Amino acid sequence: MEVAVVKLVLSFLVSVMFWVPCVAQSTLDKSKVEADRLWEQVVKARGGREKLQSVSNMLVTTGDNAEDIRIQFYAFPRKYWEWNKDKKFHDFMFVTMTNLDYGVHLSASYEGTVASEKLTPVTGGGDYRDGWLIEACAFLLETKWARPSPVRIRTERIGKERLDVIETVFDQFPPPYRNWGLDYYVDPESLEIKHVAWTTGGQRPFHVYHFGRGTVVDGIMVPCMFGVSMGSEKKDQWSNTAMRPMSFKFNVDYNPQLFEVPPSVAAGPDAWKKKAYATPRR
Repeated sequence: MEVAVVKLVLSFLVSVMFWVPCVAQSTLDKSKVEADRLWEQVVKARGGREKLQSVSNMLVTTGDNAEDIRIQFYAFPRKYWEWNKDKKFHDFMFVTMTNLDYGVHLSASYEGTVASEKLTPVTGGGDYRDGWLIEACAFLLETKWARPSPVRIRTERIGKERLDVIETVFDQFPPPYRNWGLDYYVDPESLEIKHVAWTTGGQRPFHVYHFGRGTVVDGIMVPCMFGVSMGSEKKDQWSNTAMRPMSFKFNVDYNPQLFEVPPSVAAGPDAWKKKAYATPRR
């Protein structure tokens, strides 16, 4: 009798050992399916995959004060230019240009060029490229050159809002950005993205982007207001984040010399614009 009981108990324990992992895997698979489904809905609400992947360059302006403004120009996938001026809080000014075709990363301030890094044209600078491609996905969800993979979905309450969170990972990049991810906090009714948290290897976020109301630019839904907070900040404080105006332009006709010459403060914040040349008289 005792032997029979022992056998029965052992048989039960073995069944549980196999059953629990199967249930856990089934739950993960279901969450993955739900994450993929919601992701497709959000991409469609953003403008659709074809429209998002048609973006070849993007100009993002944060702030509406000439003394406190950041202008980022992404010429995908290998060029980036930034004008960043903050006289309000930190009193700094710099302009940066990266051209991976030439293998250069340059920064300038009022004193002239303050940082110059020579990169290997073919393989070097990948960390710069991958970093700004990930950031572009924080705004656009997807580009022709980068697309995060949905992993699972969860629900969180942020302030008074109950949001669906799509956890994603970038598995196409080499180190140091391998397995970095973005968690998208989505309003389940409007499909608007309220927050995007940057994660590394599934760990807690190290900083979080916050988005206000949206508008449509060239068929793509983009935020009009933007704020950023550290990942260590409690989520119930996210609603207190200072927000600044944000605007977007896509596929602009830009100055071809922008990535051919070193950046300079003297060129001004409109250096990206294509210059108009007068037609010579005959």
